[in-house]
Amino acid sequence: MATTEMVPVRIDKRTKARAAKALAAMGLSVSDAVRVRRAWRRKKPSLSR
Repeated sequence: MATTEMVPVRIDKRTKARAAKALAAMGLSVSDAVRVRRAWRRKKPSLSR
């Protein structure tokens, strides 16, 4: 059984709206992008910033 957890992310409304539009064009949500970023950071911690 998969487990989930809540990860709060602060982002201003304008940036979120712009990101949501761009991500939707790629078939992703803002939540999907956060998950991808977290997974990438776990794999490449030295390149995360």
